[in-house]
Amino acid sequence: MEPTGLSGGAEPTALVGDVNGKGEVVMLVAGSREASLYRWINCALEPVRNPQGQQYQFDLTGQNGNGVGCVDIDGAGQLVGLKSSKPAGALSSGQSVTVRRTVVTLDGTNASSGATSVVNLSGSAAEASADVTCHDRTLKDNGLSIAG
Repeated sequence: MEPTGLSGGAEPTALVGDVNGKGEVVMLVAGSREASLYRWINCALEPVRNPQGQQYQFDLTGQNGNGVGCVDIDGAGQLVGLKSSKPAGALSSGQSVTVRRTVVTLDGTNASSGATSVVNLSGSAAEASADVTCHDRTLKDNGLSIAG
């Protein structure tokens, strides 16, 4: 698999995680401006497509979003796009942020944006809201470099 369509010139890094603890494995391949979504299906990593047929991507620029994560919502693991009121690295200790999170509905190799909610987060959850994470795994600490 060779990631395509990433912009910004940063070396791509991948984070693999189980969205809901039931084997719904995703891989997020992040450059400096977006993260592309892949699924582990039939023993292969497959690109996930949006309703327009293009690679499903999460904005990391701050324009429409600045993070992506696997989080628990009402007791169920969900993949979400995140837009934090503060960019990564701009939080001081103990500060809280307002985060818009949009649930991503996965159906095989297709995905669509679902319900959006606004939450207030503090501590490590606030820090993760402007990053690429999956539960307690982070791109920085658990990501794999992808040599092109």
